[in-house]
Amino acid sequence: MLSESFLNSKIMKICIGIQNINEIKALVQAGADEFFCGFTPKEWRDKFIPEVGLNRRESSFSCSKTRTNINIGTYAELKDVIKEIHKYSKKLYINFNAHYYTASALPLLHKILNNCVKYKVDGMTIADLALLIKLKEWKIKTKIILSGEFGIRNSQDLTFINNNFEISRVIFPRHITTKDMTALISAFPQYEYEAFAMNTRCPFDGANCFAFHAGKKVRIRLCANLLNSIKELSFKKNKSSAFIKKAFDNLEKYIDRETNRNPSVFKSANRYLKPPHCGLCELPTLKKARVDVIKICGREGQLLEEKILAVRLAKEIITNNHSTKKIQAIYSACYANNRREICKSKYLCYY
Repeated sequence: MLSESFLNSKIMKICIGIQNINEIKALVQAGADEFFCGFTPKEWRDKFIPEVGLNRRESSFSCSKTRTNINIGTYAELKDVIKEIHKYSKKLYINFNAHYYTASALPLLHKILNNCVKYKVDGMTIADLALLIKLKEWKIKTKIILSGEFGIRNSQDLTFINNNFEISRVIFPRHITTKDMTALISAFPQYEYEAFAMNTRCPFDGANCFAFHAGKKVRIRLCANLLNSIKELSFKKNKSSAFIKKAFDNLEKYIDRETNRNPSVFKSANRYLKPPHCGLCELPTLKKARVDVIKICGREGQLLEEKILAVRLAKEIITNNHSTKKIQAIYSACYANNRREICKSKYLCYY
């Protein structure tokens, strides 16, 4: 087993996404160490949304589930959020992880980034190689984190980054194996590493996905629309290769597990929480690999009680030497009335 004083008692940090200042205190109390958010001020919304987003949550709409904005929308609110987080000696990173920014958007982007530094944000998460070049050109001094949307997957990727840019942390993409993570960390120990742990496991490869998540007047999510319509496709005619058919079959399975999640017995404010995408079983492996931070997505409409539970679960796993069987039992007890088939089916597994 793992033991060795649970791998030298190194405590992994928990980084969770937030939508507003009201979530911070409760999440700190639950065990969160770091926070990330999106920021889209009015001057950017008026000019570029939805065609060019500052981050991968392009929507200027509020979330119908939480009734709050997906992104922080004003400088005043951003300053308050930073102040509140720093009050607890925690850190805030802002996602500027769009895949590209047009030339006409660069002057305003430059201004926004400078303001974020002025307000003492703790770092920025970047997915665009061209933006990394611009940050050097603009001499913006802040902690740089490579987004999972950047798509670091092998030593050649990191060799290129290491030779050309000063970064502090790498967020592994969603669809990478723990074996590959371990190899990269061993080869490049100078960086911090972050890995996804809970919520929002998109079936698509974020680094190579250029779909919008929003529209001008209505929500347009190409990926979600594809998932919802895939059942209508028929393979009775020989339209495609066996490989393509298998890909669509996998999408069908994704729809099934998204639309048929078991209701939870965990009840709060007359709502039942659904079991989230989960990588808890792999946290001991990630800890052994020396992953520094685990990421819990939280900008996609999760309720505050869902986030609190996710943080508490993650904290329980990373501070105790639980077996896989024990971890699955804890997860199932929280979300599925001890119905272990959720874990056995692996439908919601990150890894």
